[in-house]
Amino acid sequence: MSIDFSRFQETFFVESAEHVETMETGLLDLEQRADDLDLLNRIFRAAHSIKGNAGMFGFTAIGELTHKMENVLDRLRNQEMVATQGTIDVLLRSLDALKSLLDAAQGGASFDPEIIKPIEDELVACQMGEQADSSPQATSSAPSRPSGPTHLCVDWVPLSELFQRGLDPSRIIKDLAELGEVLEVGVKTNRVPALAVMDPEVCYLAWQIRMETDKSVRELDAVFDFVRDGSELVITEQPVSTFVSQETKRVGEILVDEGALTQAQLEESLNKQRRIGEILVEDKVVAPQQVAQALQKQQDSVSRVKKSEAASIRVDTEKIDKLINLVGELVITQSMITDLGERFTLDQLPILQERVLQLERNTRELQERVMSIRMLPIGTAFQRFPRLVRDLASKSGKQIQLVMSGEETELDKTVIEAIGDPLTHLVRNSADHGLELPEDRKAEGKSELGTIRLNAYQEGGSICITVEDDGRGLNREKILKKAVANGVISEGETLPDDQVWQLIFRPGFSTAEKITDVSGRGVGMDVVKRNIEALGGAVTIQTQEGKGSRLMLKLPLTLAIMDGMTVRVGEEQYIIPLLSVTETIQPKRSELQTMAGRGEVVGLRGEWLPVLRLYEAFQVTPVVTDPCQALLVIVESEGKRVAVLVDELVGQQQVVIKSLEQNYQKVGGIAGATILGDGHVALIVDVQGLVSHSLNGQSVAA
Repeated sequence: MSIDFSRFQETFFVESAEHVETMETGLLDLEQRADDLDLLNRIFRAAHSIKGNAGMFGFTAIGELTHKMENVLDRLRNQEMVATQGTIDVLLRSLDALKSLLDAAQGGASFDPEIIKPIEDELVACQMGEQADSSPQATSSAPSRPSGPTHLCVDWVPLSELFQRGLDPSRIIKDLAELGEVLEVGVKTNRVPALAVMDPEVCYLAWQIRMETDKSVRELDAVFDFVRDGSELVITEQPVSTFVSQETKRVGEILVDEGALTQAQLEESLNKQRRIGEILVEDKVVAPQQVAQALQKQQDSVSRVKKSEAASIRVDTEKIDKLINLVGELVITQSMITDLGERFTLDQLPILQERVLQLERNTRELQERVMSIRMLPIGTAFQRFPRLVRDLASKSGKQIQLVMSGEETELDKTVIEAIGDPLTHLVRNSADHGLELPEDRKAEGKSELGTIRLNAYQEGGSICITVEDDGRGLNREKILKKAVANGVISEGETLPDDQVWQLIFRPGFSTAEKITDVSGRGVGMDVVKRNIEALGGAVTIQTQEGKGSRLMLKLPLTLAIMDGMTVRVGEEQYIIPLLSVTETIQPKRSELQTMAGRGEVVGLRGEWLPVLRLYEAFQVTPVVTDPCQALLVIVESEGKRVAVLVDELVGQQQVVIKSLEQNYQKVGGIAGATILGDGHVALIVDVQGLVSHSLNGQSVAA
């Protein structure tokens, strides 16, 4: 009887990702400990496991590539060859190719074996003892080409979240044009769904760019560094004859040239072209609902890999055991309450109250245990950075060491998945903008070895992640000059340092004097800020010119449950995140003032804070309008404080956060909603939005 292994494939991909991670970490360590046999054996076992499992599922290309990697590793561990930097470079490039093969297999996509052949040839040459090239190679699977001008075809299928990350595909094409002559740009629209199911924030398009250039494939590949994650990129050489046939004019273009029709008429006719789904519905071959379902399946398949990666989580058996024991206690308590309810008399009220209290304790502990299952060490997000820093140092000619600490700090899995890209941008910027070249550092009296420090620690109910470098720091004058040139601020406008540093988070803002394959296009820092704020966090900067910079991300430990302060305004109740609350006061008449340009303010220990009347912000009818009779809740965001006027404090409690945007629509000044114990819905206040609008004199409700 044949066994169907397909249902075990998801486990294969999860385990393979862990083995790949083991190999990458091991190879990076091998550079420092080339004679460590235990390390070599660990790397070899990981490759061997992938090879064996791939053969079981029929992934031949994966098995053949890992087999060739095994051959090199086997010679290394048998001390028949030495782990030089060139050898490790070849193995790391092979690992990149292996990741691509695994991604293709998991997504059900086909993969041309000829694309992997160059790296397999490198592995064979390395195994035979030939000197491996230690220079960094292009990470796309494009074959090498002879020197001199040649024709190349760039096939690029970007990740579906391209637009959501604030990235512009036209910039990529412009950057390619700077490296040669772009002969043709083709747009593939086969992934575009029907208008009814189209998401305007999803990129359904793909591009094929044909060009002539004398640049290396590596240089072309570097243009895609910012959009590489999740994309499919293939750069291939094509003979001139191919391009000649491609340059043949289409029928419509010839008719326009001959004056038979105008360009507008041609475009109008092209717009009348219909998709296959519309034709099938018109011919009554299929129903409209069937086409819509097929389009939805097509759209779902695009993001299938990403969803499957986030769908599983490994849990320590100790946590499961404690959870099972707690459920047992919960069942016993519930049984005792049920038994008491069947024969309850008024004199047994103290016993009922005691058992309800026990149920409450069990429920709270159960909540904490369940939440702990989603908590993972943040080291899982840090693991990509040793390899990233190594590659950046190799590309830039800089000497960089990465020092990581706090990897054991636990954070919600959802938050960990969301901070990967922002952290990558910050580390890249530290390496490219922050750290200087070795000769420049030496001239400034610094060590030629630059340092990037990545640290995580828990502070109250928040997690703080810092990215710090000992480089050149931010140049205040250069930032202001660029801001004036971009029209962000006016000439001669005076800003405090903290507001100047925040300018680098503006979309398209970059002070780089030249564009590199790492940064300088003004893409990234605005995405960092937007993504962190979407998680309910904040980004702050500390910098000293010539000494270095320190960027700190402050994030909630979990996105599902938060501690909140419940306040009442009129008949409505609102939840203010407790992390943002510094204190509450009932001001005296002498502490209230109205200042020109600032409106109503309250004096608090020598500082004047803007007063934000919550009933005006959300347009509700209050019970109290006099601040001296009401309460002021002092909230803080990004170092700025505002006094929020409310009728009264109801209490403090943990609340389950529900997304208002997903279930209804986005509302200004509101971060979400929750259901209170009495069944009523309370809105969760977006403190950051309130503070920003209050300081800018804008209406939240608008």
